[in-house]
Amino acid sequence: MSQIDEHKYLTTSEFLVQHQGRIGRNALYDYLRDGTIPCLRIGRKILIPADALDLILQKQMLEVRMRFPHQCPVCLSRDVYLHVSSQNFHCRRCKHMWTVVEERERTWRGPKEPARE
Repeated sequence: MSQIDEHKYLTTSEFLVQHQGRIGRNALYDYLRDGTIPCLRIGRKILIPADALDLILQKQMLEVRMRFPHQCPVCLSRDVYLHVSSQNFHCRRCKHMWTVVEERERTWRGPKEPARE
């Protein structure tokens, strides 16, 4: 059995219909062009794994979690996530919520002041 038989592949138009509202046509072709979404090209036909978008979203969530290793100022838990639409950090343990601006002020160390003589 070949590898193509093991996975379900969709054409670009089928992929867009299946994921309507989650990804646009131009974004799909940009992702295909830069290799973010894997694909098979057979002549002019482009075949995309049916679960490609879900895999990419999982990968992005992992990257976001690794990029934001923040700590809750109340309970010191590292189980924190960034709510994208409200731009607030949320602690899963104590349910504390704080803004991105507060986090920046709390963690930003800035340049060192010059030594005074």
